[in-house]
Amino acid sequence: MERLFIALIALFFLTASCSKPKPKGILSEEKISDLMTEVYLLDSYLNTLAIDSGRKVMPVLYANLFDKFGIDSARFADNIDYYYGNPIALEKLQTTVKEVLTQYEKDALKLDSIEHARVRDSINRVTHLEQWAAAMKDLILNVHLDTTDYTIEANNTSFFQPLASSRIYRHRFTKPTPSDPEEGNAGEDRAEIRPPFIDTVRAAHSFEEYRIDILR
Repeated sequence: MERLFIALIALFFLTASCSKPKPKGILSEEKISDLMTEVYLLDSYLNTLAIDSGRKVMPVLYANLFDKFGIDSARFADNIDYYYGNPIALEKLQTTVKEVLTQYEKDALKLDSIEHARVRDSINRVTHLEQWAAAMKDLILNVHLDTTDYTIEANNTSFFQPLASSRIYRHRFTKPTPSDPEEGNAGEDRAEIRPPFIDTVRAAHSFEEYRIDILR
């Protein structure tokens, strides 16, 4: 019976504290959630700065934040005391702020992945262009110089040899293979046809002499 009485007394005080009207200057749950979200973001930013730099900019940043929500440092402290003194409202506040910050983190990771893909594509394009430019520069600066003396003999050799080779390949001057004895006997009377031999060096000398005679 005594335990039941104690429980009823505790429930009464808890109900009275929950139903107690908010003091003047206390922000609504929606505004305090937005404010605390901004506070967490601001603290995270200050942690990225050097200690001296953070101390210099912190008063200005917090003053701008308080002006945004229409409060000052004293009213901010009153709101913190009120919500930290109300466990139910504090738990709800923390849950809301955590959900908002989690969503911010997901959005930031998504944007970071998109930016990373764009940067990677740009790097690949630049690398490809650099490789192409290096290849063009190598072709221009590192030209293979042919030190062989250019003569009429060399020119005629390089010109006539492919023609002779292609002609030999097309006609295929070979001795036929007999398929039976009669054809074999008949094939013995045939003379073997050999491909023509082209003396390109001698032809070049003759052509040079011919040119000299004409020029005379």
